[in-house]
Amino acid sequence: MKRHPWFTGVGTFLLCLLPGFYLAVLLGAFGPLPGKQALRQLRTDQASEVFAANGQLIGKYYLEDRNDIPYEELAPDLVMALLATEDVRFYQHAGIDTRSLLRVLFKSVILQDKSAGGGSTLSQQLAKNFFPRQSYPLFSLLINKCRELIIARRLEEVYEKEQILAMYLNTMSFGENAYGISVAARRYFNTTPDALRIEQAALLVGLLKAPTMYNPRLHPQKALQRRNLVLSQMSKYEYISQQEADSLSAIPLQLNYYQPTHNDGIAPYFREFLRLELNQWCKTHVKADGSHYDIYRDGLKIYTSIDPRMQRYAEAAVQEEMKRLQGIFDRAHRGKPLSSTMKQVVDLAMRRSHRYRSLYKQGKSSEQIRAVFDTPVPMQLFTWEGVRDTLLSPLDSVIYYQYFLHAGLMAMEPQTGLVRAWVGGINHRFFQYDHVTARRQTGSIFKPIVFAAALEKGISPCTYISNEKESLRTYTSWVPRNADNLYGGEYSMQGALIYSVNIAAVNLMYATGRARVIQTAKNLGVSSELPNVASLALGTADISLYDMLSVYGTLANRGKACKPIFVEKIEDRYGNVIHAPFKQTNQQQVLKTETADQLIYMLQQVVEQGTARGLRTRYKLNNDIAGKTGTTQNQVDGWFMGAMPGLVAGAWVGADDRRVHFRTMTSGQGARTAMPIWARFVQKLNADPAYKELTTARFPTLSPRLKSELDCQHFIFLNNMNDFKTWWQAQQEQQ
Repeated sequence: MKRHPWFTGVGTFLLCLLPGFYLAVLLGAFGPLPGKQALRQLRTDQASEVFAANGQLIGKYYLEDRNDIPYEELAPDLVMALLATEDVRFYQHAGIDTRSLLRVLFKSVILQDKSAGGGSTLSQQLAKNFFPRQSYPLFSLLINKCRELIIARRLEEVYEKEQILAMYLNTMSFGENAYGISVAARRYFNTTPDALRIEQAALLVGLLKAPTMYNPRLHPQKALQRRNLVLSQMSKYEYISQQEADSLSAIPLQLNYYQPTHNDGIAPYFREFLRLELNQWCKTHVKADGSHYDIYRDGLKIYTSIDPRMQRYAEAAVQEEMKRLQGIFDRAHRGKPLSSTMKQVVDLAMRRSHRYRSLYKQGKSSEQIRAVFDTPVPMQLFTWEGVRDTLLSPLDSVIYYQYFLHAGLMAMEPQTGLVRAWVGGINHRFFQYDHVTARRQTGSIFKPIVFAAALEKGISPCTYISNEKESLRTYTSWVPRNADNLYGGEYSMQGALIYSVNIAAVNLMYATGRARVIQTAKNLGVSSELPNVASLALGTADISLYDMLSVYGTLANRGKACKPIFVEKIEDRYGNVIHAPFKQTNQQQVLKTETADQLIYMLQQVVEQGTARGLRTRYKLNNDIAGKTGTTQNQVDGWFMGAMPGLVAGAWVGADDRRVHFRTMTSGQGARTAMPIWARFVQKLNADPAYKELTTARFPTLSPRLKSELDCQHFIFLNNMNDFKTWWQAQQEQQ
């Protein structure tokens, strides 16, 4: 190609200026250069990794998905492919390949040949990665090139060759927000850098030239050609034979593409909860340089208490039971004209939607917004049979989702507080609200707190409590009803708890003192504000499953406070432990041991004789279980809290909007909604030999003295045979 002599003259002039530019840059005329000390402290942004209790990686937090690895974890074929393609004389130069540099300067600057190539060594490219090029009024290219030459030489003086190779591969982009060879190997081949085959290594090295153009998922033919060019380079420089290059070039692209999202993998709700907690932790913890830790850049290693196998059992239990339960709910609710209440529910949900708020901010009128919501658009819907592609109006999708039931399940070791399983909902992609931390009315699972406060006050377990409606008139004008609509007679504490008698629970709270009950709840781990009202005894306060697990964990831990622990330790990118939560070896005794033991015994009788006896009859569980069902007014919330000696777990079921609920107690009570999830979860643990020690553990035997204090009839009839006949008939019907 013929070139104008004017260009050649300018190029020669610029080439003559190069030594002067180099010296000026070296002396700092165009800004300071990093010294050796600064270069020794070079750090890339790294993803923080979340690990389960067994060391399994379960999640990451990042801005750039990157995790550095040492040279020893690089496959030799990968290094050879890189050197053959990018810097064949890497081990012969000290950061600057003079031969390549002169060739490029002569062709590109003097001859203006754009095909001359880059000529930058790996060290120069690394310098450019860490110190991006800047803009200057004149001669930006020459100044930046000189900066890179100087920094490259200094890098070679600070680091070994192998360290530079590893740093280079750790900093480079491989497209699709995959930074570094570790993430790239996982993304495209679902493997590790030390396990890459030659043709896989060649493809990844080929990506470095233009990650988008040679993306094997988007442009497989171009990626194949580029890979084969790398193999040809390896043959040219005798890293492999020509025969090997030909054989490898004939292999088709064989991707094993793996790009998990934050919705994928186990425990997505827990990982999101953890992310928010870690953000708060970072605000109060600083590094040696005084800056705060950053979970998106600092490459922290977060070791959690989650048991992956138990977590999968918990998720499976929720999936299996909620699919069944949703079918029952749909048959009663879907396909019917919207009631006035449901119209209000739908209208509120529509106004809260991202689509509505976005249109409102754009200044759209109510009529225009409604027109958008009435117009069908392509969308994906969650169904229990899988994600479905459909054409539906946004309004119809809002209606569709209002009828979904949701669930939460959490499991924890009562002796240590270590959280072993956390399921915040039915599908994190479509429903991201976490029902482990959500606050809902608790119903009868709150009652053991009332009974604990009474025992702590010194009220005898065999003190009989009135079941007469009129008995409450002394304290309050509000009088609840019992779930079975049976009144009269008196219950012992154990009887009132076994049969979940509302009138007796409220009477007991007044005998104990509402302030004492509230303080007991706080001591046991409830963080919500509790109203000082009569209905508190029946669980009308909004409390999270997370808090209620602390309550039941403390009971199972014989009165010692059991606060959930979900992080066992945090390490920085160098493996130094920077946070290790206090192990609960000296927990505070917040209830007398005798009180906790008696309550656990009573709750065991709930499973043997009361509202949770379905665990024995229907689900055939023979474990030692202390448990309590809970159902709020109109069957809005269903609960079950169950404790075994080494594991306490709780489940909640309900709709997001409290106006959406089961119509009958038969279908909507906690024993039919939440308890089946808990039972299914424990069945899976029972079937796994790895949990034999956990599932066969037994509660301590209640001492003869404490047992004698409970040795009284559950119910007395006050010489009223009508009371007796009604009560006896009800018991027979419930068997």
